[in-house]
Amino acid sequence: MVIEMFPPKIQKIFEVFGDFVYFVFCAILAYYTWSMLQFYAANNTRTTILQWGKQWTKLPMFLGLVVAMIRLALVALTTLSHLNDFSSDTKTNEGGE
Repeated sequence: MVIEMFPPKIQKIFEVFGDFVYFVFCAILAYYTWSMLQFYAANNTRTTILQWGKQWTKLPMFLGLVVAMIRLALVALTTLSHLNDFSSDTKTNEGGE
């Protein structure tokens, strides 16, 4: 609600900052998740009932974090590349120009 009081360009800067903070958070989680996967693989840790390697059952967490980081980077880059564009509320595209 507070960000809505600022001009569109400042709002976009806040969006990029938020994406950056979340990217760093995901990177930290991905690092520790990778460490956990290595620990499970090195110690041959298995699930209780199915006896699957825990590194394989926890791998989707790591992959999800990597995908989230890629998505955040793409969104931030797209937002930065359109930083000087006017918002759709203030300018209309008349006549295809």
